Amino acid sequence: MDIQELWDKYFELNDSEDYDEAKKCLETMVKHCEFDAISLIGDLYAKGEGVEQNYEKANEWLMLASDQGCVFAQYLLAENFYFGKGCEKCRR
Repeated sequence: MDIQELWDKYFELNDSEDYDEAKKCLETMVKHCEFDAISLIGDLYAKGEGVEQNYEKANEWLMLASDQGCVFAQYLLAENFYFGKGCEKCRR
C-alpha cells in the first residue's frame, strides 16, 4: 500500500471513529517519515482517541513533528504549553 492509499484509509477509519485502526495507519506512515502522521498521533493522544488520553505522550509526538517544521504540530504544542496540558503551564 502506498502512502496516498494509507492516508485515504486513515481518513476513512478516522471518519468512522475506528481510532485504533486509524492509529495503525499513522504508525505505518511514521515509518516512512510522514511528519504530518506524527502530529496526528500526538493529536490522538491529546484527544484520547484510540489510546488512553495522555498529554505528555501527545507533547512528545508533537515535539517530534514540530522539529520537522509541521505547523499543525507547532500550534497544538503551543496550545498545550499555554494551557499546561502535559507540562507546566506557560506563565506569560
